[in-house]
Amino acid sequence: MISTQKLCTDWDLSQLYLSFHDPSFTNDLAQVEADFSQIKAMLLQENKITPSYLLKCLQRMDEANLLFSKVSSYVNLTLLVDSSHSIALRFSDRISALEAASQQCITLLQHKISTLNNIEDLISNCVDLQPYAFMLRESYKLSKHRAPMDIEDVIFQMQLTGGKAWQALRDSLDGAARVSITLNGEEKTLPLSAVRAMASSPCRETRQAAYQAELASYKSYEVPMAACLNAIKGEALTTIQLRGYKSVLDRMLDINKMDQQTLNAMMDSIEEYLPAFHRYLKAKSKLLKHKNGLPWYDLLAPVGKTVRTFTYEEAYHFLTDIFTAFDKDMGSFIRHAFENRWIDALPKEGKIGGALCADLPSLRQNRIFVNFGGSYSHVLTLAHELGHAFHFRCLDDIPLVMRDAPTPICETASIFNETIVQEQLLKSASPEEGIFILEARLSEATQTVVDIYSRFLFEKEVFERRKSHSLSADELCEIMLDAQRAAYGDSLDPDYLHPYMWMCKVHYYIPEFHYYNFPYTFGLLFAKGLYRRYKDNPESFMEEYRDLLKSTCSDYMVGIAARANIDIHSRSFWDSSLDMIVEDINAFIGLCEKNKYSL
Repeated sequence: MISTQKLCTDWDLSQLYLSFHDPSFTNDLAQVEADFSQIKAMLLQENKITPSYLLKCLQRMDEANLLFSKVSSYVNLTLLVDSSHSIALRFSDRISALEAASQQCITLLQHKISTLNNIEDLISNCVDLQPYAFMLRESYKLSKHRAPMDIEDVIFQMQLTGGKAWQALRDSLDGAARVSITLNGEEKTLPLSAVRAMASSPCRETRQAAYQAELASYKSYEVPMAACLNAIKGEALTTIQLRGYKSVLDRMLDINKMDQQTLNAMMDSIEEYLPAFHRYLKAKSKLLKHKNGLPWYDLLAPVGKTVRTFTYEEAYHFLTDIFTAFDKDMGSFIRHAFENRWIDALPKEGKIGGALCADLPSLRQNRIFVNFGGSYSHVLTLAHELGHAFHFRCLDDIPLVMRDAPTPICETASIFNETIVQEQLLKSASPEEGIFILEARLSEATQTVVDIYSRFLFEKEVFERRKSHSLSADELCEIMLDAQRAAYGDSLDPDYLHPYMWMCKVHYYIPEFHYYNFPYTFGLLFAKGLYRRYKDNPESFMEEYRDLLKSTCSDYMVGIAARANIDIHSRSFWDSSLDMIVEDINAFIGLCEKNKYSL
């Protein structure tokens, strides 16, 4: 076992390139540019689409994308830990251009596939096409929802100065926003992100002041933000007509590889279980001594006594011990990630905030980016990102051009890892720590189920009204309040809701990805359903779990779930997942009552 004194907190990128002056880097970058140019030329030729031609195109794209992932990862990962790195910044524009070139090649290939008379004959006549079969069938199936190639090109070009430009404006407005706030008698002007982060402050006065200051600040730029939202949603309604969809939701279900039956079953269950969440929120309201329901500014208020802090070395031992006990191979995988410098762990000057897991398919490795500070939530974040890493490595034998797992399944392994850690911590927690862990988990579940449900209702209504007119900021606020009332019921203080949630959530402003809400709910509930299956049958679970993760790029959601004998068309599955949250609600309230918290 590695000595804790030697556990490095900086990741190792030298396996990609030694530096930006490494001849391998400049040669590979030039090679990728040439590769995409050649692939584009090959796809533009009026060749008859034979199995050998199609296989050659796919293999060339795989090779080019594998090399591109290596080059782009080196640039992007460098900028994550040093955002002002002048050389990396100089290369970032070329990386962006190559991303567009890669996407253009995929679009051209999809167009080629759409011209075929029978995709099954092509696949059956070439054994080497079998690994690509799902992608080919999916492209063929969706071809009826692609506009002619010249129109798709126009859509792409127009979006650069249309939806994407409006998205950039929204991001600029949000990034430039400054909020005037009085804290401890001192007036300050802070970035909006800093004020929003105060929602989870342990001090109620800080949370309330941040909430009031945040809402007041939105008034100053609500008009241009409403213009951004109207433009992006209006553009979406236009493009779905050109592509032959009945609704934006239909297109998003296709993109997420879900069907309406699955969405309906999940939403029906959620609607029935909303009162259980309301019971939790009312309990939290009483705990915090509110008399008129829980105000918005206390939704994320911490409750109970925080779990002990961890050094990075302690987190390493804690996580490797937990996951080794769960599954030896997973424990070895996590130990390998720590000991082989896959993780950039600590905050430092120039390093941006947040956390992510990057796939390095050329190395069959990952790099994990976190800002570890030793808290309980930071340990959970490490477990979360290591879950993504485990999922990526289950895809090692899948062709790179196929690796496009649907969004709803992408969070499954990460949430599953979090659940394993939480369950282990609960076993040794004091009553106050147990209250803290359960409440933190319930708070997150409420955001992912109840608040996401309100966002879904909001977006659905916005699209319906946008068909006939542009929506004013006041109308958008009205729709948001109606959605929050429908989702939260009488559990919140009606005088302290959040009418401007449509301004602060970036998810509403992505030109080609709408309804970026229900996939989160699916991910949480699906992971909970998997954990219940593990509890019911731990001996055979891991083989089933790996098979499921491996299939995530090769099937629709209903087929992926079937690998674990889960029927996502059935209400009973979603009910059973939500029952696990109800168990947490009961345990939380029971712990509070037993330890004489004032519920």
